[in-house]
Amino acid sequence: IEVLVVAGRSAAARPWIDAGRGNLDAWRLLAALADGDPSASGGMALSKIERMAVAGRFEAPVLHRLVTVLEAIDIQVPIPLWEAASRTPQPTDGHLPETGVLADLKSARDKKDGARVVLRVAQALGPAGAAEANVLTLGDVIRALKGVGLDREARALGLEALIAAWPRSAQR
Repeated sequence: IEVLVVAGRSAAARPWIDAGRGNLDAWRLLAALADGDPSASGGMALSKIERMAVAGRFEAPVLHRLVTVLEAIDIQVPIPLWEAASRTPQPTDGHLPETGVLADLKSARDKKDGARVVLRVAQALGPAGAAEANVLTLGDVIRALKGVGLDREARALGLEALIAAWPRSAQR
């Protein structure tokens, strides 16, 4: 399932998600995110993810990344998911760019300067990419890419930020 989602073959992953034993609904949301249509099957998965979060099935850093990614790509985050995240301290780890980079990123987005946005995104994310970026940086980068019409790339970075720490089984 993971390989298919990362490879952009979410439609091929869905039958495996449906047939899987254990709770694979978390993967349904990532498949919908990768497709760019989280309103379809992702909406159903989001309610199940909400229940998982309330039950404490997500570690705090993953929960904050999830809320950050969903909010940045304009998916309405359910209130219980926000509340679950707000009960844990916001992570302060991860790569933060040099002073001024995020301000320049926002300026480039506001001016619809796609080339400068892409350059600043690379600089903001740092050497380890989205998986290791600070959540504040991650949200700003995704919003900037969307702001210049690079929605697919924004979703791909969101997926990259979530996939490494995503729950792999019902036991997690």
